[in-house]
Amino acid sequence: MVTLTDGDDRFDQEDSGNIAPDTINGIGGDDTLFTSTLGGSLARGGPGNDVLVSRGPSGVNNSGQPDTLEGGAGSDSLEFQAAAGFGFGDDDNDTLVAVSRTSLYGGQGDDFLRGLIGDNWYSANQGNDILLIGTRDSLYGGRDNDTISVFAPEVVEALDFDALPEFTGDTGQGQNFISANRQEDLVVAFGDRDTIYGGKDNDSLYSLGSQVRISGDNG
Repeated sequence: MVTLTDGDDRFDQEDSGNIAPDTINGIGGDDTLFTSTLGGSLARGGPGNDVLVSRGPSGVNNSGQPDTLEGGAGSDSLEFQAAAGFGFGDDDNDTLVAVSRTSLYGGQGDDFLRGLIGDNWYSANQGNDILLIGTRDSLYGGRDNDTISVFAPEVVEALDFDALPEFTGDTGQGQNFISANRQEDLVVAFGDRDTIYGGKDNDSLYSLGSQVRISGDNG
């Protein structure tokens, strides 16, 4: 286990001499933490505006175990450079970015969650969140007014975030799962084989694709 100071620390597991799976505790301050390419490590930012970067598992010699990043209190930035991992933004307004096969949990605050390829799981939870996701992703908007845009790597669709005050979503090509949950939501599906649940309150659900399953639920 590595425990840093209350100040603004920078710790790189690759440079520490121990790249084996470990626990890194930021404690306090605005910390910058990097895990090793071996994977299987837990990095905790603690209080402060932290930057947490997961490098593993990647490369030929890796543990095959995903990293876990926990932002803690403060407006944190979490980045997963390799496939697979678990990211928790926790309190305040956080930014979470992943490649693929990663689970991202925004926590409280107005968070920004982005997936670059697909096969990710997103839970925005509380706050007015923005989610930019790829194909074959699953997401749960949670409470408050969220904005969701789904795109394929070859087709990026622009969305006017200011035009609609409530949850706004558009789905691109590929098979996606969207649960809008509470609030008066608007979801427009352009792709095929999407599954959309409106949740509570008065929702507007539209589909321009084929083999799409839509459920308005309550409201």
